[in-house]
Amino acid sequence: MMIVMIRETHAVSPFRYALLDLMKAPGNELILAYGYLTDCITDDTDKTRLGYDFKRALNHSNMQNCTIYLIAGSFDYILKPATGSHQANFEKAYNKLKSYIKRNHPTITVAPISHVNKITANKIWHGKIALKKEKDVNAQIGTVSAALVGSSNLSANATQNSKVTKAVQSNCDIYLWDGNIHKSIFTSKGSSQDTKGISDILPLPLTINNSNQSLSNPLGMTFPARPLVPLKDIFEHLYSKVQIYC
Repeated sequence: MMIVMIRETHAVSPFRYALLDLMKAPGNELILAYGYLTDCITDDTDKTRLGYDFKRALNHSNMQNCTIYLIAGSFDYILKPATGSHQANFEKAYNKLKSYIKRNHPTITVAPISHVNKITANKIWHGKIALKKEKDVNAQIGTVSAALVGSSNLSANATQNSKVTKAVQSNCDIYLWDGNIHKSIFTSKGSSQDTKGISDILPLPLTINNSNQSLSNPLGMTFPARPLVPLKDIFEHLYSKVQIYC
């Protein structure tokens, strides 16, 4: 299944809810590969911050005995002296997460740090891919249960739910999951804590119009018909972009 999410309000980050949903999908590997990755994942200063929900998602049964891979690589751009470089911010995020998990989640492992731009000489990694998968020693990829691709980086601006923060970014993200093995909150809207705020998200699922063999969506736009790509092929393609670093 797939939804395309466009952020239309500062108060709700669809990317944030999709990331939390992905964490709760089946699998023993969580891959977070982003151009810019900050310590927003551990910042739980208040409920608007991603860290508030991220830390709670670590308690989910599908995160136990899981290995987390943090991958980032846009380190050539230097920020203001007060905030340091992107590489420094990424290493800060990595160390904070590793320390938190070591204290609170002994069954979860944070893999050794991965500086993508050091591995791919003269290339800058600016991918934005999150995957939840089951490692299979006999297969190249294993079983991917959910993937999140988009314009959002793993940063405070992209993940914070705030009505007042001017720096909030308007992004578009694509969330895909295997409905046979993962019951996503996007397919079962309810009143539980997990689904709080989901009603404010405008998903734009692409559908097949059998009458003229074209793709359409709720906004009324029509696209030329294209062969449907199996979800497994999409997952394998996304994993091929990050597997060398895991």
